[in-house]
Amino acid sequence: MVASNALLPKSQDNSRSVFHTDFYFHGTLIYFDVNINNLEDEEVLENFEW
Repeated sequence: MVASNALLPKSQDNSRSVFHTDFYFHGTLIYFDVNINNLEDEEVLENFEW
């Protein structure tokens, strides 16, 4: 996750670190790495209404 001027990674053992950056990121950027190999096949809807 990048927030303001810091990188906040989370490792496999759930420990967290803070690395300050030399730039300012206005807002928050969150990256997800999701393994979808074990999920069911997806269904694509051509038409969708609210």
